[in-house]
Amino acid sequence: MTQASVGFHCPECLRSGKQQVINSRSMYANPVLTMGLIAVNVLVFLVGQGSGSADRIGRGVNDVWRDYALFGPEIDLSNEWWRIISGGFIHADLLHIGFNMYLLYMLGRQLESVMGNVDFFLLYFGGLVGGSFGALLLTPNALTGGASGAVFGLMGGYIVFLLSRGLGSQIFAGGLGGIGGLVIINVLFSFRGGVSLGGHLGGLVAGSLLAFVLTGANKAIPNQWAQRGVAAVIAAGLAGASYWAAGTWSDPLFGTGGF
Repeated sequence: MTQASVGFHCPECLRSGKQQVINSRSMYANPVLTMGLIAVNVLVFLVGQGSGSADRIGRGVNDVWRDYALFGPEIDLSNEWWRIISGGFIHADLLHIGFNMYLLYMLGRQLESVMGNVDFFLLYFGGLVGGSFGALLLTPNALTGGASGAVFGLMGGYIVFLLSRGLGSQIFAGGLGGIGGLVIINVLFSFRGGVSLGGHLGGLVAGSLLAFVLTGANKAIPNQWAQRGVAAVIAAGLAGASYWAAGTWSDPLFGTGGF
């Protein structure tokens, strides 16, 4: 967006000679899906804090982690496929959920307002299952949980959205303070022990791919509903790939992780 005295000018409108103005306050209006996702994550976290510990899989974790976290052997042997999705709503502690929910709020309220609820949901869900696929591909035997895969999907989607609107210069606006710097810092952070590198990279790649389809950056799919259909197929494919990866029983990089 280009700063104006009463809000922001749309760059596409400026290039076409139109004088459409977007008030900055309307850009964040009613991010209902973002707030709903935050509420669900917080509720699941609070429920987990009130549950007991369990050692069925050799770890001192609460019941929510035991039954719903991403864990390849349980998905493969017990057919607990829901872990591919439910693992994206489980957090270890206040710092874990606080950081993820802060990024979800900052990114989600912007993307949801410009993409709409349906496209934003597809982007978020695709990032979530993309993160599950990456985590299960690299560390299927690790008990893993967190919304970071979905949040990384929003980061990738944000960058693609800027590029699709001719705003690539904004990616590193303010140096490392822009969205580009945020991605770089968090990717580097992903190489720490106890953090799911696969979950983060999987979400980032999935979100970027889905945004490429949903924002119209892929000119071969100009129709909005066709874009949504392709995005839904990609997200479903990532969920299926996650189920396959859960049965690989390989752990090439890290033995434990969380994202």
